[in-house]
Amino acid sequence: MTRNKFNVSYPVIYLVCDQDYFKYLYCFLHFLDKNVTNKQVFIHFINIEAREAESLISKFKFIKNYSLEKEELNNKNTKTALAPFSPLRHSNTMFVHSPITKSFGKLYSEKEAYCANIRFVKIVDFLNTFENDLIYIDVDNIINKDISELYSKLQHADLIVTPC
Repeated sequence: MTRNKFNVSYPVIYLVCDQDYFKYLYCFLHFLDKNVTNKQVFIHFINIEAREAESLISKFKFIKNYSLEKEELNNKNTKTALAPFSPLRHSNTMFVHSPITKSFGKLYSEKEAYCANIRFVKIVDFLNTFENDLIYIDVDNIINKDISELYSKLQHADLIVTPC
């Protein structure tokens, strides 16, 4: 499939999606399509098969480009606790959503930490490659109205943070 260039007159909506969030991506894109007039999307896929990505992209023509990344990530929290947290807080068998962790906070797995933080590296890469402004949105959100008001705000600031 030939990738389309981005229109520089409005921002690119940037998404990061791994296999666990792929199920939310279709819903996100559906509501984006339904509610936003001027839209163009870049998706960074983590551990998604190329055929799955291509199948989704063929349904939503406003996805102009994407990247695929394969990364072996552990779903368990395997890192030792850092001060001031006690080593008792750490266990190699403790999953992020374990009932045990509810009593003292969430322990992040390598996969969760990677997927939450890789966006910052990839966004810098995107901004160094393309001329567009960028809006980052988590794929487990639903867009229920046109977000074009954000587009004009980007003309007056380098960084904008807004509640969903």
